[in-house]
Amino acid sequence: NEQKSSENESIPSIDLFDAKHDQYAIVMQEVNNMKRAISKLTENQNVDNNDMEQRRLKQWFIEKVGLPQYYDIFVENDLIDFQVVYKIKKEELKDMGIIKVGHQMKILQEIENLNLNDHEHEDNENENENENENENEY
Repeated sequence: NEQKSSENESIPSIDLFDAKHDQYAIVMQEVNNMKRAISKLTENQNVDNNDMEQRRLKQWFIEKVGLPQYYDIFVENDLIDFQVVYKIKKEELKDMGIIKVGHQMKILQEIENLNLNDHEHEDNENENENENENENEY
């Protein structure tokens, strides 16, 4: 009986594994908090880029295409990036519910104009680079 009472009265031992594990958990919690904060910042940057692309797309529909009613359809289909818009064909327009042939033709014509303008812009940049290289040779 005396032996049992002395065991109960002993000082509880501290488990060093639990203390280290708790410290590790706290550090990992902080790391995860920092990851979430970074993710939010990156997400905000992506939202800003998307907002800019959406404004550009809306402006294109109003000023170039002249059919602003289709802007929302493009956004609903996540077609806000002009790199994707460039690739749209008649079939995709139909799939999105744009069935008026005249409207399809107008949108496709403006997409073609976008492609032409981009190629002209690239050609001008290449010509400028070539001119600069030629000037540097002399």
